Amino acid sequence: MPQNRDVLVNVPIEPIPYRYSCQWDTWFKTFFISQWVNKLNNTLLTICPAPLNNEIHHGRFLDSIGTNYYKSAQLQSIMQNIYDGKIPKNSIFFFHDLWFPGIEQIAYTSDLLGLNFRITGCLHAGAYDPNDFLYQNNLGRWAVHFEHALLSLADCVFVATEYHKQLILKSRSCDPNKIKVTGFPIYFDEINKIQHKEKIKKENIIIFPNRLDPEKNPEIFIELQHKFSKDKKFASWKWLKTVEEYTTKENYYKLLLKAKIAISFSDQETWGIAMQECLAAGCMIFVPDKLSYVEMYDDELRYSSIYNLENKLKKFISKKDLKFSLDRSKESLEMITIQGTEAINNIFYWLNRIYKETTY
Repeated sequence: MPQNRDVLVNVPIEPIPYRYSCQWDTWFKTFFISQWVNKLNNTLLTICPAPLNNEIHHGRFLDSIGTNYYKSAQLQSIMQNIYDGKIPKNSIFFFHDLWFPGIEQIAYTSDLLGLNFRITGCLHAGAYDPNDFLYQNNLGRWAVHFEHALLSLADCVFVATEYHKQLILKSRSCDPNKIKVTGFPIYFDEINKIQHKEKIKKENIIIFPNRLDPEKNPEIFIELQHKFSKDKKFASWKWLKTVEEYTTKENYYKLLLKAKIAISFSDQETWGIAMQECLAAGCMIFVPDKLSYVEMYDDELRYSSIYNLENKLKKFISKKDLKFSLDRSKESLEMITIQGTEAINNIFYWLNRIYKETTY
């Protein structure tokens, strides 16, 4: 690799097919090669060791052992590259997941050797949110100190919405100017390709697209299912929890394309991916009137109470001619699509700002 002082160190999340990490790995590398390497003639170094596994064995949406193994392997590779001179002074680090035990060691090395590394990344879930599983599983007793250090060390923190920025600032000490609202990098190519190829038709299906964790409140979905199944007008509708119905991501997308309605009952969400995917798959979505949903979706798609949700569902289901072109939520879909396609560009804008402001 050429010895170039202008190095962007790209640090992905471990590749798990059920999550978006594989897509992110492709999307970010493609964009960085186009903008950082080809246009600016700089060096991109992606830290991507072999994962412990590609499945989730010890956890729900991430493997607690696998993720720590992978990040530890990334840290070892980073230190080897610093030692070999491939990560020189003034390099910029971009972490797909800023919640990275080991960042403090990178900062430690940078400060002791005067390397002036710049640390940036996307902050996903964390103990800063009292409804998040990290907080709920007793990690809050020490994670609060780690997150304070993390936010102190980072030069730039990327989040999806203003809601998440304010949630972080509410509980953690941080310069608000460090936190940049960029949107969530998500494209809907896979959903569109499946639909174009198979022409999947909508069925009378209502889905719960979230994982079955307490903060997602799956029990409310079950309660509504029982209630609606007693009414003859709605008895023909199937109520499905997606995690119980699919084994691959392609099958998951096919189920979204079949469903007419998707519902969220979340008390916590970081990027709101599932509902965005449902909207892209042509589902009518209903989300609680809180969290970042308030920023992302209009009144028609939000409910203020379970009673209000029941009325919205009945009104929608009872229509004689159900249209799923999503005319009412077209603006929401367009906004989400624009945010998704522009998010990586927004992130790179700030990386480029840091690059230009670096004094050599």
